[in-house]
Amino acid sequence: MNSDGDTLMQLASGPLGMSSLQLNPQPGERYKANFFLPGGNVQTVDLPSAQQEGISVSAQWFFPDKASILLRTNLQSLPELNGKQFYLLVHNRGKVAQMMIVKWTSRPLLKIDMEKSLLLNGINQVTLFDENFQPVASRMIFNQQKDVMGKLDIQSQLDGDSLAVSLTALDNSGQPLEADMSISLLPGETRQGTFGTSIYTALLLESDLQGYVENPAWYFENEDFERLRALDYLLLTQGWRAYDWEKIAKGRPAPVHEFEQGFTITGEVVNSISRKEMDNSQVSLYSPINGIMTLLDVDSSGTFVLPKAFLLDSSRVMINATSAKGRSGFRELKATLSQPRYEKTPPALPPAPPVAPETMPSLVLPEGSELLEAVTVTGRVKTPEEKAFAG
Repeated sequence: MNSDGDTLMQLASGPLGMSSLQLNPQPGERYKANFFLPGGNVQTVDLPSAQQEGISVSAQWFFPDKASILLRTNLQSLPELNGKQFYLLVHNRGKVAQMMIVKWTSRPLLKIDMEKSLLLNGINQVTLFDENFQPVASRMIFNQQKDVMGKLDIQSQLDGDSLAVSLTALDNSGQPLEADMSISLLPGETRQGTFGTSIYTALLLESDLQGYVENPAWYFENEDFERLRALDYLLLTQGWRAYDWEKIAKGRPAPVHEFEQGFTITGEVVNSISRKEMDNSQVSLYSPINGIMTLLDVDSSGTFVLPKAFLLDSSRVMINATSAKGRSGFRELKATLSQPRYEKTPPALPPAPPVAPETMPSLVLPEGSELLEAVTVTGRVKTPEEKAFAG
């Protein structure tokens, strides 16, 4: 309804309580929605005010082999957008499926078609960036491409009061395949036999949505338009962006936990009779559960230090002091174990700018930069003697 109380449209919720609408907001107008609930109750919600300028992203992904991304703007925004270069990124979980350059013209609508075979399986995040690589708008689409590996054949036969079940696993070529399986047998009418979720929905749908998803398996029981549309309602209602692009653009975020440096074992070796330091000593530390087996030389004051020792809780560390020839003599050993040290600033990580494939435009090189040839870094594996905690 508009501010005058006129009804603009009516709609009902889908099978799982969600729906969507297309609204063309007018300047200066305020809108509200009336929800007629069971029992005769009416709940009124004020819709947010519309922006005067901007870009919206919508999607049509119901076709079997193609998904279309629609970029819309209004006449007020066109003079500012005309001729500018934007970037459309289709991605999820750190993987990029598509990266395209979008150049605005005098048209308020741009349509971009993509082959579904080139998209990621499951949820795809569609994010539009401006010329400064700042996020402008985003949208979620779902790409259902099940990679079925082989086939499982199940045969059952009732013999008296016993049920015999035979299972055969076949590979993609129809040949028998060894397989480890977990089987549950339940009465056909039992409630536990109706599963509302699956490995497929948990990995490719629920993990990228906010909050509880009601009966996620229902969306994939049949590939009909009603379920596809309901899945789109779900993505519009509970979809969330996995990346905070504004924080990413500002650089390294502040760590939630301070950087842990591990335990430090310190001690000294003295003569048990004269109580003087014995600098001609070696200290051996041994802890199999922590993978520690090392020798330490004491300094001129008879002390030793083992920093950054990562020890399991309640684990045992054996320490012994001897001469270089392995004799203990009159040596007395005192050792202390300090708590982990915390530093406000973690060690600096080497910079790793994103690298785009050659077929895609680079988004990190400013104008006037030159892309250098690649370099090759070679090295060798450390020998056991060079490893501090060789076991």
